[in-house]
Amino acid sequence: MAGYAPGRAFAPTVIVFIPRSGDECNSQQEHSEWLPRECPRCRQMAVVGHGRRQRPAYDRKHDKIRVRRGQCQRCDVTLTVLPAWCIPRAPYSLMARQESVARVAEGAPIEEAAPECVDPDRSADPTTVYRWCWRRLESLILLLCQAPAILFRAPTLLAWDWRAVVRILSPEPNPP
Repeated sequence: MAGYAPGRAFAPTVIVFIPRSGDECNSQQEHSEWLPRECPRCRQMAVVGHGRRQRPAYDRKHDKIRVRRGQCQRCDVTLTVLPAWCIPRAPYSLMARQESVARVAEGAPIEEAAPECVDPDRSADPTTVYRWCWRRLESLILLLCQAPAILFRAPTLLAWDWRAVVRILSPEPNPP
């Protein structure tokens, strides 16, 4: 296999996100799929189309989607272009995860907080929903640790209920 490093069967893959709506990423509208021409690794304008593949994206609207692929002619890296609502190496979409975490935040038990999917056999396991909630909580804690100035702008009476913290201390893109 010419062009590949010894001992490796495939070139590394780089994930690129498309900041577009999910309706533009389906098999009936292949002409609207976007592929970057600049390689994120070597910064050369050498990316060419390398086909499409199906990828799972479980949520209320999707079961599988077709994603665009590209390959850099200089450094031989393969790019997979995902819509903004897809998470790399994860079969459930961001919308499905947010739906589950919101249900748990509203007080639903984890066993009943699985997201609704097009295929009912693809319902998330309760341990998966628990992991999503735990990661969301960890991200909030990390946000609080990295931005202690947020605590000083918080109301004087702060109940350490995480649901209340999410409502009160929502991150702002450009704090005043």
